[in-house]
Parts: sequence; C-alpha cells; structure tokens
Amino acid sequence: MSTDTPISLPPRQVAPALPGFGAGLTLLMGALVGVSGLWGLFQALTAEVTAWIPAGFETVTVAAAAFCVLTGLGRFRDGPAMSLGVSAGTIAVAAGFGRLAVLTDIGDTLRDPTLVGRVMASALIAIVASVAVFARHSGSWPAFFRGVILSAIAVVGAGAGFWLLTRGPLSGLMEDSLRPFGWLAAAIVAVVFGLVGCAAAHFIIRAYQLGSLTTSGLLHPVPEKRAEAAAE
Repeated sequence: MSTDTPISLPPRQVAPALPGFGAGLTLLMGALVGVSGLWGLFQALTAEVTAWIPAGFETVTVAAAAFCVLTGLGRFRDGPAMSLGVSAGTIAVAAGFGRLAVLTDIGDTLRDPTLVGRVMASALIAIVASVAVFARHSGSWPAFFRGVILSAIAVVGAGAGFWLLTRGPLSGLMEDSLRPFGWLAAAIVAVVFGLVGCAAAHFIIRAYQLGSLTTSGLLHPVPEKRAEAAAE
C-alpha cells in the first residue's frame, strides 16, 4: 500500500483566446485583407493573360486572412498568438511578392497602396498576437518595454554617432590624415550601440519567451508530469 502524500499542484495557466478588442480588430483586419485578396485574385484570373503567379500569392493571402477571421471568432484557442503571428507574416510576405509580380518595379511596389494597406494590417495583427502572449505572464510587459527603450537608445545613439562623424563637428576625423582615428571612433560607436541593440533583442525575446513558457506548461507543468517526476 502506498503511503505517498498527495502533491498539491497549481493549475496550468492558460490565457483566454484573445481580449475582446483584440478579437474584434483581428476580425476586421482579416476581413479587409480577405476581401482585398479576393479582388486581387479575381483580377489576376480574369486578365487577358492569366497572371498565375499573382493569383497564387493572392490565394495565400486569402487563406491567411481566413485564419485571422477564424482566430478572431474563437478558434485555435490553444494557440491564438501563434496562429495570428504566422498569418501576419504570411500576409506581409505574400503582399510584397504578389505586388512585385504585378508592378515589377521595386519603387512602385513600395509605394503601392495595396501593399501598404496589407502590411499595416499585418502589423496590427502581429500587435494583437503580441498582446495575447504578454498577457500570460506578468513579467512580459516590463521585459518588452525595456527592450523597446534600449532599441530606441541603440537607434538614436548609433545615428547620432555616425552623423557626428560624417556631417557633424567630428567630421574632420574622416579626413585623410585623421581617417584612422575616424574609423576607430566609428568602430567604437558600432560596438557600443550594437551591444545595446543585442540587449534590447534579449529583453524582447524574453518577453515572448515568458508567455510561451507559461502556456506550454513549462513554468507550471501539468499535474501528471509533475507527479511522475516526483515519483522517480
């Protein structure tokens, strides 16, 4: 007869599918991108010469938009952030290559309203996915904001440093006789603010990692696995 004492374990933490506002925004962005994709697919298939490559990318866009709509409606409750993250990336990539196949010129593609609109929609969807992840762990938001602040410091600091060396008061260091000192100063700027950028990336990745670990059960493993580990 076993005399083992029952182990009291905390329940596994699982976040709701999406916040109400996030679900509504996901539905709206998914619907708009889906309608845009269907219109692009219709144009590609009804052209004088069927544009199969743009049609393929529009089909991918419509499929990704459908996943966004389904996620907004409450499907994929075990992994809404993953679903939205993949969908957002797919929409952005398919929009870029699809519009480039139609317009052929990179400059025209970057100024294309359809591309800009879809990239903005994918960015909003990615933000909703991030919020869904960060809501799972109290440490995610502080880590994320540290990463954002350090990212701003890295970008502004590096930009200011290189401006000082190329067009500002220190531009004289880039002249012939002083060029070695100028390159040394540029290297120092690159290393210092590169390290700041690495720290920013660490905090941002950590913010996502905390939410992911909580939902996957690694921070609070399911009771069966904890009990088996204790028995061993």
